[in-house]
Amino acid sequence: MSTNPANEVARALTGRDYISWSAISTFRSCPLKCWFRYVAGLPEESVSSALVFGTGIHAAIEDFYRAELAGEAKPDLNALPFAYRSAWLPHDPEKNCWRTIVQC
Repeated sequence: MSTNPANEVARALTGRDYISWSAISTFRSCPLKCWFRYVAGLPEESVSSALVFGTGIHAAIEDFYRAELAGEAKPDLNALPFAYRSAWLPHDPEKNCWRTIVQC
């Protein structure tokens, strides 16, 4: 699967890859779509605004607590909006033009 931080943590703790609920749900509905999305890494045609918003919130929270978990000082609160906005950039329709390859 992908090389994301959650996968690295899962391998370190359990020796197995991390599989998200979204990946499992996608596989159950269409195994080929799952392969294109999670293994080949092809982007979606569109992403829900709630998903993008949640991704931004998670990115800001992750940045805030990553340093603390490593035993370092928490980052400045003024840096959190940057982490939040950075999570939106991959979903900006002005900067990314893509299309769906597989529809099940």
